[in-house]
Amino acid sequence: MALMLGAGALAAQQPGPPEQKQRQQEHRQRTGMPDRPRIVDQRRTMDSLNTLLDSLVARMNRAIGAQKVAAMADVINQLVVQRKAMQGHMRQMMEKREGMMDMMDDSAPTSPGIPAPGPDSAAADTAGHAGHHPPE
Repeated sequence: MALMLGAGALAAQQPGPPEQKQRQQEHRQRTGMPDRPRIVDQRRTMDSLNTLLDSLVARMNRAIGAQKVAAMADVINQLVVQRKAMQGHMRQMMEKREGMMDMMDDSAPTSPGIPAPGPDSAAADTAGHAGHHPPE
């Protein structure tokens, strides 16, 4: 009987799907993680860019003479555009992460009674440590 009541109380405490989704969304907002629709959009964009690049490479491979040089230029230009876009996206992610780290550092609780460790605190922490070990 007690087990059944305990299981019922535990089930009542478990968040339902709407609550769980709300918590996940709040967590993503706090941590800067993209939500699923945004991830799907990013994958579609990458697939689209890959398809474009594949078609340019196929055209380059079929071309001859002066047309081949122009097709090679198209491939190179597309690669440069995609690389710059990727670097811009990575830069945004790194800046967001750095901002989150700064916020975490600023909000870290400090205790007036506990001093911050100094650069040579390891030596002080281990002083006399070997004294209680028997020799080998």
